[in-house]
Amino acid sequence: MQLIFDGGGTKWIEEFSKEHKMTPLSQSLKSSGVIAGVCDYCDTSFGGEKDLLKKEELPLFDEYKGHSSIARLFADGYQTITL
Repeated sequence: MQLIFDGGGTKWIEEFSKEHKMTPLSQSLKSSGVIAGVCDYCDTSFGGEKDLLKKEELPLFDEYKGHSSIARLFADGYQTITL
């Protein structure tokens, strides 16, 4: 299972970086590798901060015209759920 922040969802990275009652859960997801990274194009489009991504150690995906590759995920056997 992988979670890739895409679209407007990239704005949640800033919220997850703050201290709150969900911090242990978000840290657990990140350290276990469930949070795989962030769409580069979407992060830029929605005003994300690259320095924050570096601080949070979240990789950027830019495999297809700046976006993460859904085709790669399907080829690797993943199914997608979009929220």
